[in-house]
Amino acid sequence: MRAVSLLVLLGCSLLEGQSVSVNDITRSHYGGRENQIQAENPTTEPPATTSTQQSCQPDIHSVLREVSVMLAELKVEQRHTTTAVNNMESRLRASESQMEELKKKVEVQSQTQEGKKVSECVSELSECVWCVNLKTSFKITENQVESLKRENQEELKDLKTSFSKEVENLKRENQERKVVFSASLSGGEAGHTGPYSAEITLVYKQVFTNIGNAYNPATGIFTAPVRGVYQFRFSINGGGSKSVTVVLHKNGHHVVGTHAHQPQGSVSSSNGVSLLLEVGDVVCLKLPANAWVYDDWFHHSTFSGSVFRMRAVSLLVLLGCSLLEGQSVSVNDITLSHYGGRENETQTENPDTEPSDTTSTQQGCQPDIHSVLREVSVMLAELKVEQRHTTAAVNNMESRLRASESQMEELKKKNEEEFNNLKSSFDKQVENLKSSVENLKSSVEILKSSVENLQNQNEDLKTSFTITETQVESLNRENQERKVVFSASLSGGEECHTGPYSTDVTLVYKHVFTNIGNAYNPATGVFTAPVRGVYQFKFHIFGWGGRVVGVALQKNGHHVAGAYAHQNQHAVNSSNGVSLLLEVGDAVFIKLPANFWIYDNKSYHSTFSGQMLFSV
Repeated sequence: MRAVSLLVLLGCSLLEGQSVSVNDITRSHYGGRENQIQAENPTTEPPATTSTQQSCQPDIHSVLREVSVMLAELKVEQRHTTTAVNNMESRLRASESQMEELKKKVEVQSQTQEGKKVSECVSELSECVWCVNLKTSFKITENQVESLKRENQEELKDLKTSFSKEVENLKRENQERKVVFSASLSGGEAGHTGPYSAEITLVYKQVFTNIGNAYNPATGIFTAPVRGVYQFRFSINGGGSKSVTVVLHKNGHHVVGTHAHQPQGSVSSSNGVSLLLEVGDVVCLKLPANAWVYDDWFHHSTFSGSVFRMRAVSLLVLLGCSLLEGQSVSVNDITLSHYGGRENETQTENPDTEPSDTTSTQQGCQPDIHSVLREVSVMLAELKVEQRHTTAAVNNMESRLRASESQMEELKKKNEEEFNNLKSSFDKQVENLKSSVENLKSSVEILKSSVENLQNQNEDLKTSFTITETQVESLNRENQERKVVFSASLSGGEECHTGPYSTDVTLVYKHVFTNIGNAYNPATGVFTAPVRGVYQFKFHIFGWGGRVVGVALQKNGHHVAGAYAHQNQHAVNSSNGVSLLLEVGDAVFIKLPANFWIYDNKSYHSTFSGQMLFSV
């Protein structure tokens, strides 16, 4: 402080030999003061100039005492102010330190709580991520299943269309194959037809059956409506002494015929043949020139025909064409919201106080005491100004301290609110996440069940396809196997007498009309069964009177059935037929017994026919 140096200077400038003792200065004791300081500005009046020094000394001492007292007061007040400032500075630092610690503590607590919640959330999220991955995988699987289902539907649709077309074709073929007719020559009246000088077409007027309307009763002509194998049979009747003959023609060409003649009584004959006809081919019976035929209400003379149906069973596809509809499965998405924390920052300012330096001037003479007092007065004024600045700084520091404490309280409340909000948000988020995970698990289970159902449906569909294909193949194979028909005549067109021989001879029917399936061998005359089934055989023989005409049908060398005819003169004929259950490889043929004979010519009277009725 500058007061000590000023007192020393004043003591040195006292009058001759006299000194002022500092102990004579009375110091007043001051208690504690507030932060505000009231200062008074001393006024120094210059002493009047006297001739004696004794009158001046008492005023100077009083002034010095006052100055000493003021300086003492200022020192005490300055000491209290410094103490208050130090205390306030300590409080401010403690407050700032507490606020920093509080911020760190809140941050640590927040991180700890967040860590726990985040760890739980991470666990749930990991499960959720697994579920989401599983969901994605199942979405891909579902897409693949849907694609497979669409492909199966398209294939099934195509297969259904193909099967429907095949069924329709088979139905149409079966419908088209419903061609049967049978008619007699007479409408009920008795009468002879012929003889004529030229060959005519016989018109069979009395129609018993005409399914398919392929036979025209006005013209006597049968027209093939579809390509196929047709079977024809005709019978004739007449009186003795007249030649009874008819011939079957295909597209104007002679195929087979039948003939009968004897001197007296009635005669009859019949024949039949199986022909492969194209659409539009015509078949009719011709009455040769100079021949005749008889019919009456008994309907002896008939003409019949039918399409060979091959026993083609209509294809009834067992495939369930109504597709199993797949279940489509829908899965919820999960949206995660991320929240960040906020931090409050507090800035503190430290006031800076710059001390001012004061210089003093020593004067060694007494007349300059007034100038020294004036300097002391100025110094005191400066001290008061400095004190005011110090007080203002202390007040500012107090305000800052209070603001800091208030801010710290607000920060505590705000942190607690944010922590509670964050905790509540995390709790809600975790609950929502758990609910989403449960929903996702449920959706995954549903999707698994749907995939399993679709897989089972696909397996059933594949099994159904396999069964259907097997059935179709079996039906096609059966249809192919059932296409076994043959019909042949003994003569190739030339006049042919066969027999008599001393032993049994296998007849070789050379002229083949039909041989579908190639089961009949025209080189050996033997029919060999290609599959196990029921077969129908028919055979007709022709000859002249005076000889024994007869044949025998044998199976694997054993007699089964025969046909026989004998009269003294004119033509004779006979026929027979049988249905047999044959195994694969069984052989059927016609034998000419020893001492028997048979005749044939271009009219093809003697024929051998057979067909498979159905497989077993």
